[in-house]
Amino acid sequence: MVGEEAFEMTTPLLVYREELKDLVAIGHTDIMSVPPEFPSLNTELAATDDIPVISLPGLVLMKLDAFRPRDKEDVRTLMTLHRDRLREVRDHLATNAPGLVNRLAEALTGWSGSA
Repeated sequence: MVGEEAFEMTTPLLVYREELKDLVAIGHTDIMSVPPEFPSLNTELAATDDIPVISLPGLVLMKLDAFRPRDKEDVRTLMTLHRDRLREVRDHLATNAPGLVNRLAEALTGWSGSA
């Protein structure tokens, strides 16, 4: 997860900084920009010293905001690995992105919660 500093420009198109272009071109790295409508994410990413690291609830929020098929699968995988934190994630969404709570339920439809 990256903030606007990962891009040369953000409008009208996202253009990655030169040093990130090859990494993104490989196709194994999913770089997502921080959605501006969720200021808690910017605060969270700014709280680190060198390399921004996002929390599980923040990552799930971003995945639910993007809501591509890959993101839905990522949410299921994350919640399988961290099933004991489902309430924490749901509460985080309810506070910071209430419109995404239903997406969490949709992403987890049919989810067994087992690894």
